[in-house]
Amino acid sequence: MKDEITPIEILKATPRNNCKECGFETCMAFATSLVRRNTKTDKCPYLEISKELKEKLAKHFSEGNIERKPGMNALTMLENKIKELDLAQTSENLKLDYESDSNKEILRIKYLDTVVELKKVRENLILKKDNGEEIDIYDKILVYNYIFFSGDKGLSGEWVGMESLPNSISKVKALEKGAAAPLREHFSGKLDLLKQKIIKYPHKIIGKEDCIADLCFVIYLFPMLPVRINFWDAMEEEGFEASVKFLYDKNVISYLDLESLVFASEKITEKLIEQGY
Repeated sequence: MKDEITPIEILKATPRNNCKECGFETCMAFATSLVRRNTKTDKCPYLEISKELKEKLAKHFSEGNIERKPGMNALTMLENKIKELDLAQTSENLKLDYESDSNKEILRIKYLDTVVELKKVRENLILKKDNGEEIDIYDKILVYNYIFFSGDKGLSGEWVGMESLPNSISKVKALEKGAAAPLREHFSGKLDLLKQKIIKYPHKIIGKEDCIADLCFVIYLFPMLPVRINFWDAMEEEGFEASVKFLYDKNVISYLDLESLVFASEKITEKLIEQGY
């Protein structure tokens, strides 16, 4: 939609040098957080906001246009649910590393380009990166949801779009706004750059015989949660814009709820974009 704002629009207004003065690791992370209404424009001292962008931001943050966001209540609820899980069985379903002794249980989860550890010490849960670094609350919620759902149906091997999943009408628009549109705009005319970015993450390139687009690839958000992306590059001479289609395993909702799936797709887009412009 014309009046809706995307992370790419914010990113273009930043210096794109990942200076970290805003408190975020990258300009893309700041832009994404701003679109989610989790930070403010004044956090970036170098933001150059055009009149059009200023009007969009004003509308974006206006009363009645605030989207629901997960917070501490959601996190606490998930923690309480996970405390009741059989983590050993969960590790088998999700193909996770698991160890235990008399005092604790540990799950190690590959999450894109990092590894996070969930430690259960008596009735306390600790979720951090394996190097001890803290994890953003949204990433925590995503990881907890993946663990909680446990993927009891397994993967089907059949790819479907968001619109094919039950009760997904409201999420199709969110997926387009937060993931497909930024990816499409950023990599239009830059197919080689996209190929370079993919190899930094757990992935699989789909061969031409099974790819109807210019580039088809799978990014593994988690070991048992593949996300396929079909990318058609722009053909300016013929008047065709770039196009992107996100696809998921038919049984994906046994691994994540729809809201988390949209966030997961946004996370993949953010990762592919953030390392340089």
